[in-house]
Amino acid sequence: MAKQTTEEPVLETTNGDRLPWLEAVEDDENEGGLGLGKMVGVILAGVAVIGLIVAGLLYLQNRDGTNAGQGELIAAPEEDYRVRPEEAGGMQVEGEGDSAFAASAGESPEGRINPAAAPEAP
Repeated sequence: MAKQTTEEPVLETTNGDRLPWLEAVEDDENEGGLGLGKMVGVILAGVAVIGLIVAGLLYLQNRDGTNAGQGELIAAPEEDYRVRPEEAGGMQVEGEGDSAFAASAGESPEGRINPAAAPEAP
């Protein structure tokens, strides 16, 4: 039968060795990241690629070189385009405003639309 030992391991620090988790951490100035010059170069390259893509899309849209119109102006009509109505106050519609008065009096008016009615001539 093997003898079981219940001894706990002893950490020896008598010979001047220090524990690694108590040592000061040295600053790593260069951790392998991008320098300022490289970062600026990558950004400029990205902007150039985006510019080339946009320029290519614009070229593909306009490569036929033909214009749809002749660039002519549309002539304004000779007569007046704003004419004062003959009767002031506008068009009178039957029942206009009755719903608002009924609702303010506490009634519950119901609106009805006649889809068979012909539209008025302007």
